Amino acid sequence: MTDSKDSGKNANRREFLKITALAIVASSVGMCGPDCNRRKRPGDILRDYYIHNSTKRTILPQDYIAYLKSSVFTHGELDSLPKSAVILHDCKAEEHLRRLGFSETDWKGLQTGTTDPNLMYIVRRSHGADFILNRGLPGAGGIATQAAELYALGVNHIVHIGTCGLIGTRLKEGRIILSDGAYKDAAAMMLSEILPGRDISSLNLVAHPSEELTSGLEIRLSNAGAFSRSVGFTIPIYYFQPEGLIAAINDPQFYSPSPGYVEMEQASLFQTAALMHKHAASMVVGADRYVVKDGEVTHEFYDVDCDAAKSSMLDVAIRTIG
Repeated sequence: MTDSKDSGKNANRREFLKITALAIVASSVGMCGPDCNRRKRPGDILRDYYIHNSTKRTILPQDYIAYLKSSVFTHGELDSLPKSAVILHDCKAEEHLRRLGFSETDWKGLQTGTTDPNLMYIVRRSHGADFILNRGLPGAGGIATQAAELYALGVNHIVHIGTCGLIGTRLKEGRIILSDGAYKDAAAMMLSEILPGRDISSLNLVAHPSEELTSGLEIRLSNAGAFSRSVGFTIPIYYFQPEGLIAAINDPQFYSPSPGYVEMEQASLFQTAALMHKHAASMVVGADRYVVKDGEVTHEFYDVDCDAAKSSMLDVAIRTIG
């Protein structure tokens, strides 16, 4: 049996989702007539991802957080949260915390997702700054949503931690890579702002991390051992990557600076941070490699200890944001 309080919460949630759905439908109808699919070509559709970037933005993360506070977490659970966060792409978040000396009494799990799972650990420390550990969702939609909601909750600094596929032979597998930026996918292009008085030609193809946060990570990585710095290339998919794209990424005549790796989240994270005037940085470890020789692409996975690398990166991130 559901009591009246629960019924009220469900009604509020249905109303919120209804408003969101109507906003999406309304924007779609306004953009496209009944013969849209006949008139639009692939290049036109991709162009739509960025030509409207100077218009007003809709569906704001602050509104969703306000909804959660008023209808779901009504006892202050989302108030006074830590101001720094780590988004860790690993299902064993608690194991990584234990490796670093934390116990279960140091954290509290918090599920904030309504349509997608979003598990956060609120870590309170007796020594050092508190922080949020957010278990990462893959791809542009996952990271952009998580980051936007964290920033709307009051977080100022986010460090992203994950794995990547190396391009060519410049970078060593198993070694931590500190991101210098990432070539944008379509989502990051959509999240890019066009400044007043500028046109779409001003859009940068590379999304950049926070210099302040990246510098802090670099100092601590230097004290921890060998690491690399490189620009990456964000591909929002993992399976079915086109070999022709990998070959093009590897060709310096097409991409300069030449990316040293591919991954799924960095560009959208960096652009979300820029859009919300916050800080974001990223560290990844190479677990596989693409090599292009005479136009042929080969790929292999490495037996590297990604768990140990992620724990090391998490330790560096915690020390930096603290």
